[in-house]
Amino acid sequence: MKTEQDLIDAGKAAAIEGLRLFHLDVRDPSAPALAAKDAEALRWREIIDDIFRAAGWGADTPYPGNRVGREWCGFFAAKCWREAGMDPRWLAAFLAGTLRLVSWGGYRSWRHYKNPPPKAGDPRRLVAKLGRASLPADLPFVVREGDIVVVGDGTPAEGEHITIALGGVTAAGGIMTVSGNGGGNGPDGKHREGIVIREYKIGGPGRVVLYVYRPALTDISSRQ
Repeated sequence: MKTEQDLIDAGKAAAIEGLRLFHLDVRDPSAPALAAKDAEALRWREIIDDIFRAAGWGADTPYPGNRVGREWCGFFAAKCWREAGMDPRWLAAFLAGTLRLVSWGGYRSWRHYKNPPPKAGDPRRLVAKLGRASLPADLPFVVREGDIVVVGDGTPAEGEHITIALGGVTAAGGIMTVSGNGGGNGPDGKHREGIVIREYKIGGPGRVVLYVYRPALTDISSRQ
């Protein structure tokens, strides 16, 4: 029988997978570089395509390049949680976008994808909804590794970028995250677009933490 420690371990596994992908040193390749068959750009695309495949989406369509292809931050989070043992039915269906995540967290179906509420006595997913005026003290639970953190400037309300938490609230009042298809620091410590690490503040101007989602123990099936 699975316990809360299993969920803690799954969150750690999701964060570890995010860091593994981060250390592959991936930039978001441009369409011209891919068309020119630049070796590094092709390597980056191969990793991004594997992220799509792991999430169960677009296996037969190579990523066409930054700003002309599909946004893949949600698929990055799905890849991390697949490695942590999340039930695959949630991956492409609900982790692919911020509005889908709102439905997932609230146990509402998304189009034809069913999302039934838990049975009586089963644990529920945790959802923290924040805003530009929020403070760390407004979090209803302690953020931990692997939690799915959605950030944005408040428009749209559901957020615009999906990340994976690398730990709890920092001394600066933010959450350190790893994500794909984002802007932040790469392994060299320099700013880039691709798989990056970045701290997002809770409250304030600019992009801030808007939602934190934690899967329920019943969402974890087995390690892949």
